Amino acid sequence: MLEMMRELRRRKGLSMKELGEKVGVAEVTISTYERGRSQPPLDVLCAIADTLDVSLDMLVRGKEKDRHEGRSLEETIKLYRELNEDQLQWFIAVLQATLADKRFQARQGQGSEEKR
Repeated sequence: MLEMMRELRRRKGLSMKELGEKVGVAEVTISTYERGRSQPPLDVLCAIADTLDVSLDMLVRGKEKDRHEGRSLEETIKLYRELNEDQLQWFIAVLQATLADKRFQARQGQGSEEKR
């Protein structure tokens, strides 16, 4: 799942130990993520993306563009219904994190307007 993680980490000039320190996990944990032996929890995944200065989409899929772009709502719903329980839980977690981030950014924008 995180095929891009090693490449992105190296581009940033970070060792596994340095990345682990920045996101609050051990070097060996970063190694297991990069080798696909375990999956990071969402909070760690977000911290890794932030540290590497990339989107979750780039970190997880290796590209920014939505692969469902151009699909109809009906096609998207059909794909959603085909998800297994683990995929559905992952989808919900990512969606919740995205919405929380959007709300946070909106609040940050309101705060800067109030300062003006």
